[in-house]
Amino acid sequence: MRFAPLLGATAALRAPPRLPRRLPCRASSGASVDVAAASNKLDGVLPLAYGAASAALVAKSFKLRRAPPEAAVCCALAALATITHAPTARTQLKSVRRARETARAEVSQRGGAEKRYNARAWRRAVVLRLAAQWAGLLRTILGEDVFVGAATVLGANAGFWLTGGAHRRHDASGSFTPVPYATAFLVFVIDAAIVGCALLAARRPPGYARAFYASVVVAACGFGVLEMLPRWLRKGK
Repeated sequence: MRFAPLLGATAALRAPPRLPRRLPCRASSGASVDVAAASNKLDGVLPLAYGAASAALVAKSFKLRRAPPEAAVCCALAALATITHAPTARTQLKSVRRARETARAEVSQRGGAEKRYNARAWRRAVVLRLAAQWAGLLRTILGEDVFVGAATVLGANAGFWLTGGAHRRHDASGSFTPVPYATAFLVFVIDAAIVGCALLAARRPPGYARAFYASVVVAACGFGVLEMLPRWLRKGK
């Protein structure tokens, strides 16, 4: 009987402490709220950033009014950034977030590891594309050679297909929807040809050859703008 209090104390020390069960849920919900808030801020910043880049490109086109090919490329990139790149970036970033959430929710299910790998590869392709686009836009705005910056902007689209933009693609809802190989290869060849025209225009002296290659770049940008223009107008209403 003398050892009963001592045994009770040692048993109490050996017993693991009971933690509240709701603490992990609160932490995860708080983290999800932080991620959602950050994503909402990014969605609001992207259109402003692309709009500012477009305004800077238009301003530079006025400075290059004595060089029509360079001025035309600046205007084409300005329209492409506002009408095509900004909505596409927002859609793809939302797709990245939803794909990551879906992969985390299904990580314990069959094929969960593969889904998580696909979501990470898709995020890497989208981030690299955005980084290359902005590097090209800044190079066009601040640099002397407009065509080198245009080649970087357009090269982001070509590199997108090589870094997982096709076989790791996810749609707007975060579902895994890869692009067929033949389609991705065709688009990549076209994008690479346009990048080549921009680089050839950069190497040519002022004249008909530079004007021709610049017109190809402007036409390619115009096609991308016309493709996204109806959707952009519907969202603006």
